Amino acid sequence: STLMINPAIRGKEVSIKIIDHLFAKCDELGIKHLTLTVRSGSKVELLWKHLGFETFGELPCYSSVGDKHYKGVYMHKDIESLKKNLHRKMENMYAFN
Repeated sequence: STLMINPAIRGKEVSIKIIDHLFAKCDELGIKHLTLTVRSGSKVELLWKHLGFETFGELPCYSSVGDKHYKGVYMHKDIESLKKNLHRKMENMYAFN
């Protein structure tokens, strides 16, 4: 499946808001491991790395805008450790509120 976030709402914690739905769907379908592709060097790549995703490959021509071409990366993470990482990061983020 492909999930893309509308550029108009990117950066507004949409990824965090939908992650529980993603986890529920993975549980429903018995999915134990996620793989994804993102534009290399993007903010979203840094987000996924921050959540523990690891890079395992490169896409030489992931996307293009006009004549400009962008590389991409393949990333992966198992669901259980992703849940733990996210839970811990959310606790730390809201511990000071």
